[in-house]
Order: sequence, then C-alpha cells, then structure tokens
Amino acid sequence: MSDLTPAERQFLTFALDLAADHMANRGDEFTDEDDAALARLRQLTEEPQAAPCFAGLLPLGSKAVELCMTKGPHQMHRSASGESWPVEDAEE
Repeated sequence: MSDLTPAERQFLTFALDLAADHMANRGDEFTDEDDAALARLRQLTEEPQAAPCFAGLLPLGSKAVELCMTKGPHQMHRSASGESWPVEDAEE
C-alpha cells in the first residue's frame, strides 16, 4: 500500500501508537474524524502484499490446469505439486 521502508514503517507505527494512547487518555478532545484519520494513517504501516501470479500450466494429457503458486516477481513459475516452468517475457 505504501513505499515505506521497514524502518519508516516501524517509526510511523510507534508514532501512531503514541497518538492513539494520547487520544485514549483525552478522548473527549478528539472526534470521529480524528479516529478515522488515525485509521487511515495506520493503513500506511501495513506490509505490502505481493501480487499473485495468474499463470497456469496444462501438462500434456492432463485436463487440470496447474496454477502458479508463487507471489511477487519471479523467473520460474511453481505449482502446488512442485511442477515448474519458466516465466515468458511479455516483450517477446
């Protein structure tokens, strides 16, 4: 979701925890809008999730497609059964 480094993510999490504690101790001074802003900022601290691969392999004589289970950038696809095949360059 964000391009924060792990150190930046850790520091922001610490700062948001302090802000949440402060808000909890002085709850009547903060609005629902403040709570929503804190929640939106917390989303920045979430670890980015690698995109799934949607490639599939149809082994000769098989009726079932074996889907790639690898997430994020990779040079070889790998199915749940251990089959592997190369990633074809989209520019070729």
